[in-house]
Parts: sequence; C-alpha cells; structure tokens
Amino acid sequence: MPIRTQSKSTDALTAWRETPPPERMNRLKAIVEAEPNNATAWYLLGAVRLRAGQTREAARCFGAAYHRDDRFESAAILTFSCLKSREDDYADFVFSAIATYREVREKNPGRTALDAGVLNALDDEGRPLAAFSPIGRVIWCMTSPENRNRLDRILGMDEGQSLRESERKAPPRR
Repeated sequence: MPIRTQSKSTDALTAWRETPPPERMNRLKAIVEAEPNNATAWYLLGAVRLRAGQTREAARCFGAAYHRDDRFESAAILTFSCLKSREDDYADFVFSAIATYREVREKNPGRTALDAGVLNALDDEGRPLAAFSPIGRVIWCMTSPENRNRLDRILGMDEGQSLRESERKAPPRR
C-alpha cells in the first residue's frame, strides 16, 4: 500500500520551474534526500533521468513516486515502460509506453489533480495538453524539448499531427 503522504509537491514543482535544466537533477536529488517521501520530487527526478537517457534510474524514480502516492497514475505506466525499453533508446521507450498503456488500461495518466499538475509543469513549451491522448500527453512531457521534433519521425506522423492517434498508429514493437 502506498505511503500517500501529503508531500511538499509545491517545493518540487517550484524547483523544477526555477532551476535551469542542466541543474535540475542535482536540485531534485537534494530534495529527495531531504524529503524521501516527497512523491513529486521522485517523479520529477524520474523525468530528468528519462530525458537524460537514464532509463533504468528513471524507472526506479517513477516507482518510488508511485509507491509514495498512487495518485501518480502515469508513474506506474512510466515505471514499466522504462523497464521494458532498452537503455538510452528513445524510440523503444515511446513504443514501450504505448504498449504498457494498452496493457494497463485501468490507469489513466493525468486523471488526478496531482498527476495533471506535474504533467502540466513538465510541459516546458506550454503546448495545449488537451490535444493529446492520455499516453500522448505523458510521452510529450517526458521528452526533452530539444527531442520533441523526433516524435513525429518516430511515430511516422506528419509534422502538424499530435499524439492524439498514437495508440492506434504506432507500429508493432521490434
């Protein structure tokens, strides 16, 4: 059963927003060390690690976030997606996330206020997340801003098409 503490999620979100990307990992590590039950800090540390290509470490962080607060439904999907994909293989992660989402349909990423709030904070470009499917929103937010243009190529989509249809259009995993 998750601990579900009333973590200081605003502290972690503020650190995310106010810390330059190259310094976020160290800042979030410090928060996790000081507040080991801060689920939001664990989740955001997972996002930093995933964006850095550290898939296994990201899985550990997402798992810790979900264990501490099960309202992070996207963390459950991300944990398994990271574990199933090859280390530092972004395309494999994208397809693993879509496949995992299909397998665990009872999870609805972004449904809870906590999950939605963190996903909104992770959207560095302010793109309207309502245009995405639930898993499309998670994949978009976990992708570093400089790599988001790769999503269209990976999924074989036109430049203007969002991840709304990604679950149906994704090719089978290799």
